[in-house]
Amino acid sequence: MSLKLQELDTNFTKLNQTVIGDKTYGQTGLIQKVEEHTEYIEKDKQFKQRLVGGSLVITFIWGLILKFWKI
Repeated sequence: MSLKLQELDTNFTKLNQTVIGDKTYGQTGLIQKVEEHTEYIEKDKQFKQRLVGGSLVITFIWGLILKFWKI
């Protein structure tokens, strides 16, 4: 019975290290990885929004230039 409890304790410790991470070994856990990926996704969305917005402004200005410029 004690061996089985020791095995369960080892399994729970490994599971905890996987989910939370282990700073002594420099391992990042799944929770931290998800947070990092969420930050990356948000920054990427903002970059794409700025890129599309800038493209729209440049296209609009270029259209105005072509419309009113008499060559």
